[in-house]
Amino acid sequence: MPLFEATYFTTSDNRFFPGTVALINSLRLTGNPGEVVVFDLGLSEVQRRRLSTVATVQAPPSVRDGAPKVLPYSNGTLGRIVVIDSDMLVVASLNDMLGEVEQGKICLYPDPDQRWFEEWREAFDLTAPPRQQRYLNSGFVAFSVERWPRLLERWAKANRRLPHERSTHPENPFRDVDQDALNAILMSEIPPDAVSLQPAWAHSHPDTLTRVRIVDERDLTCTYEERRVTILHHSLRPKMWEPLGWQRDPRQAYVRLLRRVLRWDDVPLRLEDHELPLWLRQSTMGRLAFRGLTIGHATPGAKGAVKAAIRAGRAIRRSG
Repeated sequence: MPLFEATYFTTSDNRFFPGTVALINSLRLTGNPGEVVVFDLGLSEVQRRRLSTVATVQAPPSVRDGAPKVLPYSNGTLGRIVVIDSDMLVVASLNDMLGEVEQGKICLYPDPDQRWFEEWREAFDLTAPPRQQRYLNSGFVAFSVERWPRLLERWAKANRRLPHERSTHPENPFRDVDQDALNAILMSEIPPDAVSLQPAWAHSHPDTLTRVRIVDERDLTCTYEERRVTILHHSLRPKMWEPLGWQRDPRQAYVRLLRRVLRWDDVPLRLEDHELPLWLRQSTMGRLAFRGLTIGHATPGAKGAVKAAIRAGRAIRRSG
């Protein structure tokens, strides 16, 4: 099979900068070629300049889609594209999947939730009622613009019809915003056989990340139940690189690989310790903080002690 390239589209701001760097580095470490386009939703000038050394940084479309995800322009976007979230690591080659894209498939992974709402037809002005089929995750969507020239425009149009009010209630038809919009389209206006449902075990979410085995840290090889994983998805908040990131379980495979993809000498864009929270740093204090977090999350009732240790570490750095 030939080596297929794709253009990868993601979004970032000053909070998501470490995650975006991790994503780009993971693509390169796993041998996935192609341009990465980062839509700038509020990067600092320094962050923008640094990302520009490994990606194309662009302003988002002048009219936002009304949803967290910014989509590429329908016109001017060509070839195989991957719309991917900045809280993902790609830990395997995507070449086989891009071969499916070349054949006209739209490739997605199943979402842990299963959602379907009759209200989607009117809300998104669908041409047919939504079918009962597997609900898919919009964090990773791969397809050919030549084969599906209207999909980006249709998704953006549905996003613009999302209500401005946000609700986290499971029974709200628009809780998952752009993901609900995309699934409504896939369940109604896209033929079922056009979608290639990727294996659920290949896309690891927080509920399975602690059970993912890192086989080779250098080339990011990971397995889940002895099968090769492709995507590690650090969904939900806070993110590990944020000030409250110590609340996340450091035993997750995504977290355990973060320092590798951000700090090793072989990555395209290497972050420095001062750009990361204490527990992701390579210093002695950083390694101790990460070990303390690991013990704290593995020991019932120990989170308070972990929080105190993090505060103490910050105090030591300030006094030093």
